[in-house]
Amino acid sequence: MRQFSFILLFLAALGVNQASATDSVYQLEYPSPDGKSVSMESFKGKVVLLNFWATWCPPCIKEMPSMQRLRDKVGTEDFEIVAINVGESADAVDAFLMARDPELTFPILLDENGSAFKKLGVMGLPSTYLFSAEGELLETIVGGREWDDSNHVDMVREAIKR
Repeated sequence: MRQFSFILLFLAALGVNQASATDSVYQLEYPSPDGKSVSMESFKGKVVLLNFWATWCPPCIKEMPSMQRLRDKVGTEDFEIVAINVGESADAVDAFLMARDPELTFPILLDENGSAFKKLGVMGLPSTYLFSAEGELLETIVGGREWDDSNHVDMVREAIKR
């Protein structure tokens, strides 16, 4: 918790704000743990729940199974969850993912140098952004959630209907 508070204070001192997260989400491109580059443009036309997380972040780890359940409930025809690990190596993320049960089937990408904090105005971990199918920022959520609770499932389904 102390590290999370420090990050928020550091970002505030830099003048970083959440508004920059509305810059085109489709311009983002990050590698997957296996080294393949993935452009957010590949999710164009889908509602996207974009989550920033780290393996050292207890709320991040706690919410991941509920993110998988949300994806399972809503499906992937019009929706996708993309989780971007901030500041850790591919090896660290791979080790974390191999220990998950159940397996996480949504895309996991890497921001090894932590550029998302400055470039997107990520305010802390976990931070999650819900984007419409057209790339419009609909919701910004800082902190862990139970993503498969009915309020969040309804929020995603409403975004899909738009």
